[in-house]
Amino acid sequence: KKPEHFARFRGAEVEVKLYRPREGRKEFVGVLKDYAEGAVTLEAGGRETVFTKQEIALVRLYLRV
Repeated sequence: KKPEHFARFRGAEVEVKLYRPREGRKEFVGVLKDYAEGAVTLEAGGRETVFTKQEIALVRLYLRV
């Protein structure tokens, strides 16, 4: 939740859930590349996507079961 948490887990696999769908999806899983001013940069499938603070409902570590 805090900027230092995002810094600590940069490079880890995370799940991002959105309030509204983007590209027909509300859930994205990828590697946390950056966090700046509330915006999260996620890399998935060789592509980086930036999610703004207003779009994000939840960000958490993704644990494969």
